[in-house]
Amino acid sequence: MEDLENLVNLFASNQMLIRVWTGLYSTGTWSWSLVDSPDDREGQKEFRNWKDGKPSMTGEPPLCASFDSLTGSWEDQLCNTTLKFVCQGDTFVYVNEAMTWTRAKSYCRQQRTDLARVRSQTENQQIQEMLPGNTNVWIGLFKDPWKWSDGSKSSFTCWSDNQPDENGLIGECVASVIYTNMQCNDWTCDHTLPFFCYSVVCVSQVPVQQQVVRMSLTRENSGVDLEDPAVKEAILQQVQVKLREKGLTEDFQLRWRKQTDGKVFHKDEDEE
Repeated sequence: MEDLENLVNLFASNQMLIRVWTGLYSTGTWSWSLVDSPDDREGQKEFRNWKDGKPSMTGEPPLCASFDSLTGSWEDQLCNTTLKFVCQGDTFVYVNEAMTWTRAKSYCRQQRTDLARVRSQTENQQIQEMLPGNTNVWIGLFKDPWKWSDGSKSSFTCWSDNQPDENGLIGECVASVIYTNMQCNDWTCDHTLPFFCYSVVCVSQVPVQQQVVRMSLTRENSGVDLEDPAVKEAILQQVQVKLREKGLTEDFQLRWRKQTDGKVFHKDEDEE
């Protein structure tokens, strides 16, 4: 709300209704809470086992996927529902305690790696066989209809009454009505409206410590391009999860250090 008030102050001398774009937009996609692995085979990222007619829910609240032990199929649920869940570690682990999807994810990240990511029918069957009968559990698939364009996360919303009214369809963006009521409405993204840009200024009085760590990786799949930005980002996220598992609780950031030739990875001299 403070951000919206700052925008209003910029229009203190302008009494007319002003509608401007914000960075919130609709994606309409389902994603795994555990990042993709560089060794995922073709089709594993896209594997889904939805029950007939599912997913069927639309609208503003984030949606999450649950696993039906009787059929092995998935369905969409409101994420604030409390269910038992399956964690991902070296193996799948069933947790016989009901939590919301977000709390279950936090639990799995503290105790294991993350909520279960199901990449094939084989893994789907493994989970089904380990569950007690007639049980519905959380897995790590989720859909948050609205995202910020810079990738940041925020629970703040400024929706007007009966908004959003387009059911989170792909191609919807969010405009904020400045000065009159500081509320937000969903509009199709092809509308032309004025907008604000922003920049981030970081001011820190705390000395920042930096440490360089050399890594040696064994590439089992020669087809994986380690210089692919998506692959490098996936590796960093995997390392971050492992560091959290080892008890590193302080805030930290990981980044790759490029060599003089602009690359991060180089083959060992004895590698064919």
